[in-house]
Amino acid sequence: MEHIGLYPFIVQPYQVDFQQKITLMGLGHYLLESAGIHADHREFGLRDLMKTGKAWFLTRLAIQMDVYPLQYEKIWVETWVKDVGEVFSSRNFHVLNEKKEVIGGASSSWAMIDLATRKPVFLKEYLSDEHVVHGKTSLVAQPEKVPPLQLEIAERRNYQVVYSDLDIMRHVNSIRYIQWMMDLYPLSLFEEKRLARIDINYMAETVFGEEVEFRKEAREEGREYLVEIGTASGAGPVCRGRMRWA
Repeated sequence: MEHIGLYPFIVQPYQVDFQQKITLMGLGHYLLESAGIHADHREFGLRDLMKTGKAWFLTRLAIQMDVYPLQYEKIWVETWVKDVGEVFSSRNFHVLNEKKEVIGGASSSWAMIDLATRKPVFLKEYLSDEHVVHGKTSLVAQPEKVPPLQLEIAERRNYQVVYSDLDIMRHVNSIRYIQWMMDLYPLSLFEEKRLARIDINYMAETVFGEEVEFRKEAREEGREYLVEIGTASGAGPVCRGRMRWA
C-alpha cells in the first residue's frame, strides 16, 4: 500500500498574484488535490465514498509557508495520513521546491459525513491503522483552535453567497473561505509582509443565497489577525481563522 503520496505541480499564471508568487488559494487547491489523489489510490477517496452516500468534510486546516513558489516553478506536494480516530482523521502535507527541499507544509483534520443524515460516520468502519504513517515528522503541528473575536471592536462587511462560491456538495468550497479572508486586507500588507501561517476552523455549512458577515480583529497590527465569518442572521459563526504575517 502506498502510504506517502508525492505529486508534482507547475505553478500556473492564473494561480499567482501581482508579485508572481502562488496565492494561498492556489496552494490550497494543490493540497486538496493531492489529498484527493492519494485517497483515491487507496480507495477511500470522494469518488468511492459518494457511491455509498458518504463524503469527506474538512474541519480544520493549518498552512505554514517559509517561501512562496513563483510562476512556472515546479513544486512537489507530499501527503500522508497522520492518524485515524473515531470521528476525525488527520492528514499532513509538505510543500517542496524543485530540489525537493521543504519550503512549507500543512496539517488538516477531516470528518466523514453521511450525506443523507449530515451526521459523522465512525471512521474505523472505513479506515484502519494500516492507512496511517507512524513516526513521520511534520513541519506543521495540528491546526489550532481559533478563539472568538471581540465583536465590539471587529471590522465588519456583509456578503451574499453566489454560484461561484459553491462546490459539488452545494455549499461554499473550503478554499473560498480562504479567499474571502485574504480579500479583507489592504494591498500594502501583501507588498510589505508574508503570510507565514493561517489556521482555519470550519464550523458549519454555508449555502447559495445566504448572507454572511465578515469580521476582522487585529490582535497585533500588521502581524496577527483573527477573522470570523458568521451568518448575518446571527445564528453563529461558520468559520474562524487566525492569520500570522512575517
